[in-house]
Amino acid sequence: MSKRAKIIIGVVVGVVLIGGLTVANLKKGGQGKAEEVRLEKVEKKTLVSTVRSPGRVRPAEYVNLSAQVPGRIIELAVEEGDTVRVGDLLIRLDDTQYRADMENSRAAARSAEANVSLSSARVDRSRQNLERQKKMKENKLVSEEAIEIAVTELKITESELAARKEDLAGSRARIRSAEDALSKTIFKAPTGGIVSALNVKEGEIVITGTMNNPGTVILTIADQSKMQVEAEVDETDVIDIHPGQVAKITVDALPDTTFIGYVTTIGSSAQQSGAGTAESATNFLVKVLFGQDIPQLRPGMTADVEITTMTHTDVLAVPISSLVARDKKTIDRQKKRHEDMAAGGGKAMANNKKDNEDDDDEATRPAGNEKLLEGVFINDGGKAMFRSVKTGISDDTHIEVTGDIAVGADIVTGPYKTLRELKYGAAIKAAKKGGDKKMQVKAGG
Repeated sequence: MSKRAKIIIGVVVGVVLIGGLTVANLKKGGQGKAEEVRLEKVEKKTLVSTVRSPGRVRPAEYVNLSAQVPGRIIELAVEEGDTVRVGDLLIRLDDTQYRADMENSRAAARSAEANVSLSSARVDRSRQNLERQKKMKENKLVSEEAIEIAVTELKITESELAARKEDLAGSRARIRSAEDALSKTIFKAPTGGIVSALNVKEGEIVITGTMNNPGTVILTIADQSKMQVEAEVDETDVIDIHPGQVAKITVDALPDTTFIGYVTTIGSSAQQSGAGTAESATNFLVKVLFGQDIPQLRPGMTADVEITTMTHTDVLAVPISSLVARDKKTIDRQKKRHEDMAAGGGKAMANNKKDNEDDDDEATRPAGNEKLLEGVFINDGGKAMFRSVKTGISDDTHIEVTGDIAVGADIVTGPYKTLRELKYGAAIKAAKKGGDKKMQVKAGG
C-alpha cells in the first residue's frame, strides 16, 4: 500500500473516531445512561384497611368482690377455677363482734321502747290532770295559775315523749346498721360464673375496698363464655374505629389460629403512658368481643387484634414504596427543562447545563414553604414522568390512588435511594428478569 493511501485511510478513521466521540459526548450531555430500576404495574385491587394493636384477654362480664367490712376469714368455700351459681356461699368472716354490736343495738332499742311507754303514760297523766283543773276552774275551786301549771306540765311530758321516740328511731336504725354489717360477713355469689381470681386464704384479715382498688379485691367471678380483648389503640388510629367493625384476633397461647371478633366499646378518655419521656404515648381502650365461646381462653392472656376499618373494591392501587413527595416548583422546572430538551436537542442541553447543576439535589431538598405534591414516577418510553396523585386507604403493601395514571402503567418502586433522587424526565429502564430490579438514574437527563 502506498504512503498516500495510508494517509487517506488514517484521515478517514480519525474522522470516524472524532464523530463517534462527538456523538458520545452529546449523549452524555443529553439524556445520559439509562440505569436499572424496579418497576411494577398499576392494577385494580380490593384494599382492606386495618388497625392492629396488642391487648389482653378479659371476661366481657365479671364481678370483682371486695370486703365491705373488715374481718378474719374463718371459712373459704371456693377455690380458683370453681364454677359457682347465684347465691352460692363464697367466704365467711368472723362475725363475733358484729353479732355483739347487733345485740347491743337491740338492747338499746328495747330500752328506748320502754322510755317511750313511760313518757307516753306521763303525757296521759298530764292531759288528765289538765282536764280536772279546767273543771275545777269552772266551779271556781282553783285559780288561773293552777291551769297554767297543768298546761306547762303537759307540754313538758309531750316533749319528753317526742325525744324518747327519736331515741327509739335511732336505736332501730343502729339495729339495721348492725344487721347489715353482720350480713356482710358472709359473701355469696352475686352472679354465676367461674372464680377466675382468688386473692385471699383462710385465716387472713380482709380490709374494706375503696373505689374497687385492685389491692382490696378478694376474688373475681367471670362469665368465661363471653371473652373479649382489651386493646390499647393509638390516638391516630382510633378515629377510624367504630362499634360493630369486624376484627381478627390471634392469641399467643393458641398459635396458628385466628378468631373472629367484633368491636363493642371504644374508650372516650385517653390513657397516657410514659408521660414526659421519649416513649410517651396516648392510647384509647378498645374492646373486641370474641364471636364464639373458646374454652381454652383464660383472663390475662396476651392477644393481638386486627380491626377492619374500611374496604374499597376495584380501585387503582400502587405499592406504598412507590409514593414520593416533591415540591411543585421543582417539578414544574424539571418538566419544562425536559420539554425544552426534547424540542431543542443538544443546544437546549447546553443552555440548561447550569440548571442541571443547580438542581442536582433539588429532589431531596426541603421544600420550605413550597407546596408539596404527592405522586409516583411512571415509565413513559424510558423516561421517568412524575404524576401527581391523591391517596385513599391502604393495606400492608398497596395504597389506593386517583390521578393521571391508568391500569397497566409501569411505576417506579425502587431502589429507595434512586427513587428519592429521581427527577422528571430522567432516563430509566427496567431491571433484568430474575435480578434485583434496581435503577440508577442520571440526574439532569
